[in-house]
Amino acid sequence: MAKIHIENLEMKLGTLNNRDFWSEMTRPRLIHLKSIAAAAAVALASACAADATESREAPGRVLQSCTSKSGHSQFIIDLNRATGKSKLRYQYLGQDVLYLGDSLSVQSSQITGAAVFSGSATGEVRGAPVRFAYDFAARTLLDEGASKMYYCDTLQDRSLVDLPNQKPR
Repeated sequence: MAKIHIENLEMKLGTLNNRDFWSEMTRPRLIHLKSIAAAAAVALASACAADATESREAPGRVLQSCTSKSGHSQFIIDLNRATGKSKLRYQYLGQDVLYLGDSLSVQSSQITGAAVFSGSATGEVRGAPVRFAYDFAARTLLDEGASKMYYCDTLQDRSLVDLPNQKPR
């Protein structure tokens, strides 16, 4: 995409260099426009290169609040690549359940894993394991078992990952 933008800018610069197209009165404006276009091309290329570099590397730790499209369900996730551990707090229609996992893997722009029921703040005594894929480039979480997509934002309060009255793991 960046290459297309740069090629378009270069084509426009070529048009600007066409002497038949511009009169001598506009020559100072031409020089000014060429310098602005060149600076824009450099800035665009730098931004795209930085963006591409960031999206390739998986973060060491992911703390996100992920909400379903309907807004009825939410995962609060803590994925720690250094330890390979995952913690997912699932909230849906009054349920508040914690899932823990011990294995994470990175493939392309995704961190994948599975977590099992660990506890509940609302009385549940069991829950089906959760298989998930977090796409760190798109900032989305896929609950693979339910085939449900969640849209994620950075979690500001780390204590929200743990259930109330439970020691952090």
